[in-house]
Amino acid sequence: MLISFLSFLQYYAWEEMVSERIFNIRKNEMENLMKSQILKSLIEVVMNVTPLMMSILVFGLYAAFYDNFTPSKAYMVLSLFNLLLIPLRMVTMVLMYFLNAKASMSRIEFFLMCEEIEQNVVMRDDPD
Repeated sequence: MLISFLSFLQYYAWEEMVSERIFNIRKNEMENLMKSQILKSLIEVVMNVTPLMMSILVFGLYAAFYDNFTPSKAYMVLSLFNLLLIPLRMVTMVLMYFLNAKASMSRIEFFLMCEEIEQNVVMRDDPD
């Protein structure tokens, strides 16, 4: 099937036009993949830095407003932040999965909403 399609393209000298269209589609796809990976990297960096920044902010505010800042309180707050770290990461993972599913559903919807080929236009080999 593919070989007959390629010979069809060669017969009508459409190779350059088709290869140019394929190149443009691949270029667009690579740009979208690059944007997606950059966004994913930024989200990972923010999610890994957030607990550290929250700890520094809370310790700084507590030390500024209260006098009784002891190591036991610091360790307790650190353990609570560590408990919050796993659900916080799960939220970002679920968000990423949701965005991927939404993109996949839009592609499937586009495919399913395409115009169907009429039966009398397509020639099929009968197994008889």
